[in-house]
Amino acid sequence: GGKEVPNEPTPKKVKLEVAPALAEFDDKAAEAKTLAVTTDAAAWSIGAAADWYKAEKDGTNKIKITAAPNTGAAREHKLVISAEGADNVEVVVKQAAYEKPKGVHASLKGSQYMVVQLDAQSRELVKDKILYDFAPDNTTKFLYFWNDGNMPAATNPAMNFYGLTEGYVGVARTNAGDWASGGYAVGKDNQWDYTTLNSGEWYFHIAVMGSPDAAYSFGFDLGYKAVGGLEAKLMVGAGTKYPVSLAEWTEIEIPISQWLDAGWKASSFEERLAEKVGADGGSNSMFFVFESPSVSGSQLFWDAAFLYKK
Repeated sequence: GGKEVPNEPTPKKVKLEVAPALAEFDDKAAEAKTLAVTTDAAAWSIGAAADWYKAEKDGTNKIKITAAPNTGAAREHKLVISAEGADNVEVVVKQAAYEKPKGVHASLKGSQYMVVQLDAQSRELVKDKILYDFAPDNTTKFLYFWNDGNMPAATNPAMNFYGLTEGYVGVARTNAGDWASGGYAVGKDNQWDYTTLNSGEWYFHIAVMGSPDAAYSFGFDLGYKAVGGLEAKLMVGAGTKYPVSLAEWTEIEIPISQWLDAGWKASSFEERLAEKVGADGGSNSMFFVFESPSVSGSQLFWDAAFLYKK
């Protein structure tokens, strides 16, 4: 009889493991998910992601997955991780359906408002409490950009600060070497008196989203005689007390009393007229002003911007 040839051993597969093999996000997707990769292969790779999330290598043995906020139905995708000589590993990336916020946010429960930026649904909740509304109508109230070529409009967040799919302002930055700023202006036909702010009972509220490597400023120009620039000023972003990101809204609320204590004072219409601060000759008086980031390519978004009394 013939000689039996022993079966050759089956080559061992290269080990490739991902833990956990699941990346699960809520509808807001505020936090990134990190997965650990274990492999004997010299190199491994990440397959194509869906258009609503991003997967990238984080160091030599980690995967970082970030998702965009969800404004619709629940979604799921299988992300393939591969390495030469190994079976592919599928990572399930899931996100919950959009959930409309429940209840009324604390910032919308005040007793009186001076509104700069607010979406229509939130505005409806406080409409009977609005003392002054600075929303531009291009007749007696305006939103100006200088130079708008250095600060074009930008769109990024899927939802505004209150979790609604409407209403926020966004700008990008080009030509970083040139000056760029803007402001909400009020015509002299609106003879508004801001001295109620001097009571110290008011708060400034704003939600900001922006590129984390740039700094931004917001302030109020209410007709006082400023020395050395705006006294009523808020700095956010890189190197400030309020870091920001493009992944989530940063809510900021500060008492007006801290500006009053520093010597700032809100004015009446008559005081602004006497000081010739934008109230004469049919020109406009600035109310809320902002400066564009200095870093080219950066983006800035703001929402829920108002002064209010609790």
